[in-house]
Amino acid sequence: EAESKNDDLKSFQASKIIEQMFEYVKTHNLSKLEDLWSLMEKFFFSRLDATVLSTVRKMELSLKRYYVIYATSVGATDKVAEFFVYYSQQLSIDPEWKHWFGKYIFLHLNRLTVLLNKLSSTLLKESRKRSNF
Repeated sequence: EAESKNDDLKSFQASKIIEQMFEYVKTHNLSKLEDLWSLMEKFFFSRLDATVLSTVRKMELSLKRYYVIYATSVGATDKVAEFFVYYSQQLSIDPEWKHWFGKYIFLHLNRLTVLLNKLSSTLLKESRKRSNF
């Protein structure tokens, strides 16, 4: 197990760790991304001076936002939903995420409305066709 964790941290080479993070984003592997971040917190961030912890927090926030943006841009709305479900308790109380929840819900309500309008239009056309027979 220790060897596996060392593999995840790519022998402490920053460029390889970053590549791995972006690979997890591209493949929508939220659990692996979370595991890698946890390892980085354990081995790197926990040893940092308190004065730079706000920078680490901003990095984490940016990485999570990038995950949402990337998944949205490639049409993986199921992965965006999974993200918000996975982090719902943590992010719902975070003021940095409050407007993101609103945008996500608004986006999906708009899509749902469009789908319902198309469905009702199709059903209405089908009903008219049947009544003409």
